[in-house]
Amino acid sequence: MQKYLFIIGSILIVISLFLGYLKRDVDNIHIENDSKKLIIESNTYVHEPNGEMRLISQWTEPKFQELKKLAEAGDSKAQGTLGYMYLKGEFVHVDYAKAEHWLKKSATSGNTIKNAESQFNLGFLYKEKGDLENAIKWYLLAAENNSINAQINLGILYEEKGLISEAKKWYKKAADVNYGDAKYYLALLLYDEDPSNIEETLSLLKSALDTNSNKAKVEYSLSWLYLNDKSVKNRDLGLQYLESSANNGEVESEFLLGEIYEKGELLPKDLSKSQYWYNKAANQGMEEAMEKVKNYKSN
Repeated sequence: MQKYLFIIGSILIVISLFLGYLKRDVDNIHIENDSKKLIIESNTYVHEPNGEMRLISQWTEPKFQELKKLAEAGDSKAQGTLGYMYLKGEFVHVDYAKAEHWLKKSATSGNTIKNAESQFNLGFLYKEKGDLENAIKWYLLAAENNSINAQINLGILYEEKGLISEAKKWYKKAADVNYGDAKYYLALLLYDEDPSNIEETLSLLKSALDTNSNKAKVEYSLSWLYLNDKSVKNRDLGLQYLESSANNGEVESEFLLGEIYEKGELLPKDLSKSQYWYNKAANQGMEEAMEKVKNYKSN
């Protein structure tokens, strides 16, 4: 009898400790569906080009506490990592105030390389908060410290503000080191600025195919140009890029192929193929495609 009472008592102590733990302001408690969820371990993976998953970070409570100690002791790298974790909600819950605190400490330290990374993350944080003035300020500092992602994001913000020459300057700086995303944005900017820049636009887009983070989007842009710009119109090449883009998951290409097969333009009319591509686009949340699928089902 005493044995069972001891076991029951031990269980109650563990439960009591756990409930008390949840009531504390613990960084690694996430709120999901109005419920608290304690994160014991966090693993982050990336997709490799060969389709495999690679582990890039792993966090546990002891490892996180050690990181905090380093950050509090003034370690710039630890401060930047801690700020990023609060920014993205990696292991800990998202907390922009804490992210801003630690990223600023790291960004203003003497570590130039880590400065750029933390400056970029601060720019991203302020962009997410809608504070474009501070977003540009920190992106600019990171861009001047040769952060390619900051150069591209800075270009995007300048373009949105209508500061085309500044946008072009930063896109070009990143494109000059063969960064595909920068070539993509520069190409679209040049074409929007003056369609007579078509040859340079095509050259940049083709060069970006193998170095862009979203090959399908580049293929879609190439397909659009070959199907619509009279100076370079090429039906076969346009359809080739369009089909490749759709097969690589670009939602705009999936929807456009659905339209082409529905109308029988450029390709023979084929309603089963049209429905297939509309379904693909609808599955990615495209409302216009959802309407098309709904219409097919009602007929």
